[in-house]
Amino acid sequence: MAREGSEARKCVYHAAGSGIPEVKTILSGFVIRGFLGIKTLWVKTLALILSVASGLVVGQQGPLIHIACCAGNVLSRLFPKYARNDGKRREILSAAASAGVSVAFGAPIGGVLFSLEEVSYYFPLKTLWRSFFCALIAAITLKMFNPLGSGKLVLFQVSYDGDWHAFELVPFMVLGVLGGLYGHLFIAATTLWTRVRERTPIGRHPVWEVVGVAVLTGVFGYGNHYTRMGSSELVGILFGECKDEADLEGLCRPSIALTHLLLRTLLTKTLLTLLTFGLKIPGGIFIPSMAVGACAGRLMGLGVKAATEMYSDHWAFAACGRIEAGKECVIPGVYAMVGAVAALSGVTRMTVSLTIILFELTNSLLYVLPLMFTILVSKFTGDALSKNGLYDTVIERSGHPYLDAKRIFAGTGGEKRLEDVLEKPRAVVRCGRVYAVEEIEGMLAVMGHSRDGGFPVLEGDLLVGYVGCTELQHALDTTKTSPNPFSPITFRRAPPRWSLAECDPSVGCIVTPKPEGVGEGVHDFTPWMDQAPLSVPDTAPLDLVAELFVKLGVKMLCVVRDGRLVGVVNKKRLVAVLRGRDEGGL
Repeated sequence: MAREGSEARKCVYHAAGSGIPEVKTILSGFVIRGFLGIKTLWVKTLALILSVASGLVVGQQGPLIHIACCAGNVLSRLFPKYARNDGKRREILSAAASAGVSVAFGAPIGGVLFSLEEVSYYFPLKTLWRSFFCALIAAITLKMFNPLGSGKLVLFQVSYDGDWHAFELVPFMVLGVLGGLYGHLFIAATTLWTRVRERTPIGRHPVWEVVGVAVLTGVFGYGNHYTRMGSSELVGILFGECKDEADLEGLCRPSIALTHLLLRTLLTKTLLTLLTFGLKIPGGIFIPSMAVGACAGRLMGLGVKAATEMYSDHWAFAACGRIEAGKECVIPGVYAMVGAVAALSGVTRMTVSLTIILFELTNSLLYVLPLMFTILVSKFTGDALSKNGLYDTVIERSGHPYLDAKRIFAGTGGEKRLEDVLEKPRAVVRCGRVYAVEEIEGMLAVMGHSRDGGFPVLEGDLLVGYVGCTELQHALDTTKTSPNPFSPITFRRAPPRWSLAECDPSVGCIVTPKPEGVGEGVHDFTPWMDQAPLSVPDTAPLDLVAELFVKLGVKMLCVVRDGRLVGVVNKKRLVAVLRGRDEGGL
């Protein structure tokens, strides 16, 4: 904790974790200051290199998405068109997220679909093709640099010669069920471990926690050559096919010892993934989850292969008798791939984008159907056990005011009404009143460190405008650099542009602005005021209010009765009530 004056400030770690939950929250319209800044960009880039090279069970795919969004945010601010428009800048972030996935997996189409399915809140058609172009350029650039020196974009890019058979749908379905169950248990375990971390000294000493997990990783992983290698390399050999005298680190020599070794690898990776998730270091969950699923899938593949060889005359395995000489009927690497996507889908609940990413990795249409089948089984299993995937769970656990744009809010309110989320504004601005600079600073101090709110502007009790904290702070900073930095401040109601009495049917309504002057030496803050604030009547249903927050991305909504301000609805309060966490017992 750090202190500024008498107020305690919480230390935040913007460069820790994957960053995907926070990117989703930012794309929904919420502001997390500094999360996409240039300091976060270079700190996370350097720290990601160190965390991956350390051998910890972390993936670089999620952080690469965060890094790409940081780059997009920093570069977009160089152009006034995007620097002054949050909506357009969020479109840049959507395209940057697709480029991050394109670089992480070498899958540009999958990157576009990932941005559409998983992170973006608003994804118009123009953003679709811009994201596609951005992902394409990212993949081409990666191909030209050839960072692996093998011509491949990722370590686990594979291809298979054989086809799948109908009887394999049964083990694929079992892998899907196990993947959904793993996702549910992993999310529950990480939630429990996070609570333990917060309630014990572990959470107060993040550096020592990293050191402790690093020691445990070395102790548990050193005795097994599969756990000693990096997660991406492990996934690559588990995906591999035994052909052309390939050994794949002993995977092509099935035995009881190999089965025991893979089981130990599975349990070790699961435990270390659980302990590593939530550390204050950059690290994603994609590759660790895929490694766990690939181990389970490889074990399943070895078992099915042994069954087809032992019971080759059984009618269920008749298709194996028609296989060409020298080719395998059952390819354990395919089961590893299917198990990997099952585990990842169970954890993240990704569907379409995950299918396309694996299709681009395997360069084959042969396995799209079993991948789709397994992913859907895994998602359905996970959804039946818990409603949220890992990213939504992290968002909810962090308290971010995120409303899912894909969720239908009809009937969501239940017995709750608009009055349940209505709040009195902390302060209001009065038209015509002259404020001292200290008074405006005091109003901003009332809002604390949050700058996502604002102040209704009233004339009497009538709502005539709204000024956000960010705009008010900017106007105040501009005033301090003027020749009269301590001059008083005022707000004015916008004059009517026309009236019905001035409308001539032959020429239409005549614009007749009648500006009112301000006194000498008074700063007029009217230009920084939203003179047409979004408002709803106090009789509006809660479902409508929730839809307005989702569709328009607003942070605060004014509630009026006959034009007079009744109260405001804050997004954080609304989210808390809809989640059933209101402290008043609502």
